[in-house]
Amino acid sequence: MKISELSIQELYVLVDGDNPCSIYRKGKELVFLFNKYGGYREVYDDEGLPSIGKKNGQRPSRKEFTIHHMRELNGKTELRTILETVINESPNPQVCSDEIRKIIVNDGYSLSERNGVYNIIGGIKNNNNIIINDAKFNRIQHDILAALNNAKVSVLVAVAWITNNTLISKLQELHNSGVDVKILLTEDYTNHRYFPDTNMNVFEKRGKGGGKMHHKFCVIDNQVVLHGSYNWSTNAEMKNDEDITVTLGDLELATKYSLRFRELLKDSVPFEK
Repeated sequence: MKISELSIQELYVLVDGDNPCSIYRKGKELVFLFNKYGGYREVYDDEGLPSIGKKNGQRPSRKEFTIHHMRELNGKTELRTILETVINESPNPQVCSDEIRKIIVNDGYSLSERNGVYNIIGGIKNNNNIIINDAKFNRIQHDILAALNNAKVSVLVAVAWITNNTLISKLQELHNSGVDVKILLTEDYTNHRYFPDTNMNVFEKRGKGGGKMHHKFCVIDNQVVLHGSYNWSTNAEMKNDEDITVTLGDLELATKYSLRFRELLKDSVPFEK
């Protein structure tokens, strides 16, 4: 399981239990957790947690120990097992799973529950390292729909204006099927007039200088990126000269756009019709 550094920074409080929805783990209990599920053979002694090689020679804090070990396990199955254990041992697994899902969804993962047991699903690997960039100049709506049809875990849309009802309906369909759909619009009269009432997660914001949130990108399952001049509007499809590039297989690019989306959300507010 491979996740971003930002996800590690957000997840550690659930692993060590500083987030109240999971079990609070003292130093000895953290060592036990990583020994049992991470393959370590370390000992908690009179000086505290095992050394992680700090330059000053001091033993680590619980936070430092947890983040260090999560980084070492990143990209391995053991990290998935530890996160699943955190959820399933939580006093409130549903709440804990929701907290973790919010974080790992941008890394291409989600969670499933069966008979009260939670498992992490997803994480598509690009084993052939082939990156495909396909520029589109006509029938762009068709290509967006084709990409959305393959969404399995998450769809992040940051587009200044969305007035195309066909694309809105597709996003609603994905949301209803359980895909984590988040939409970010610019704070603008046009969106307030044309974007419908919905139960989807929709947000709005102004640009950092008080102008428009003028991005036009979409990230699907942290694997596919759509980016270009095309607003998801009727005018863009029917009247304007527009372009969009569909990028597949460039996981670094997808992660950069996912992180950008997360940054934009920090200054956003829920969209209200």
